Amino acid sequence: MRTTPILLASLLLSAALSAQADAAPTEPRAVFDRLATEWQAAQTAYRTAMTAVTESADYKAAQAAKDAAKTRDLLASVRKPDLVAYATRGLEAARACSGEDQMRFLVWLAVENGHGDSIKQAIELVREHHVQSPQMEQLLENGGTLSRAVGADVAAALLERVVADSPHPRARAWAMYWQALSIRRDRNADAAAKERAGKLLAEAEQLAEGTLLADRIAGPRFEKERLQIGMAAPDIAGEDVDGVPFQLSDYHGKVVVLDFWGFW
Repeated sequence: MRTTPILLASLLLSAALSAQADAAPTEPRAVFDRLATEWQAAQTAYRTAMTAVTESADYKAAQAAKDAAKTRDLLASVRKPDLVAYATRGLEAARACSGEDQMRFLVWLAVENGHGDSIKQAIELVREHHVQSPQMEQLLENGGTLSRAVGADVAAALLERVVADSPHPRARAWAMYWQALSIRRDRNADAAAKERAGKLLAEAEQLAEGTLLADRIAGPRFEKERLQIGMAAPDIAGEDVDGVPFQLSDYHGKVVVLDFWGFW
């Protein structure tokens, strides 16, 4: 039997979802682990199935023929994971527990699931019950999407609460960082507001010392002070592919191309 991309998509998603038929766990951590694992499996299966479609002969032929309708039909043949169903499970599980167990579900809903209405409900529960949670740092690491998901006013209210009430320096640092960025992105911000943004960033950098957030805050300042045209490039040290140490200054007077890359 010839396995088509559509059949492959169906098989992959069926495998990802089949675990739901097993006896469901009841302990909060086990419930969370199951939900997160199933969601990740469904996402992976969807991406794999979509790759199979886009690499198929039928899809390439439709692209070559500029057949938009055929292209859409082929892409639509891969069923997306049911975002609402997973979000509903997450909210139900969250409401069935409390404390850090509940916060774990709420962070997952806000960061991983992405269903708009569920994020709003999750953030409301966070603001009511979990501002002092150590997991707030994980939530606010992804704070750039919050205002789009819940609205600027709700996001701002949450950040204010975290700055005022969180006992965790890094959580407060993230909240201050997003507050400062919000001010700087506001075209109508006056001089006083811009000054406040600068103070927020300075305090956030201190609170986040030694973390990537501190580096992110320091980055624009470093660029302005050290990376302008005509300035001497900062020395960079490392190892080559054979493990031999080297530094940029070894190549003084020569034309050098630097290629920075990594995995994120």
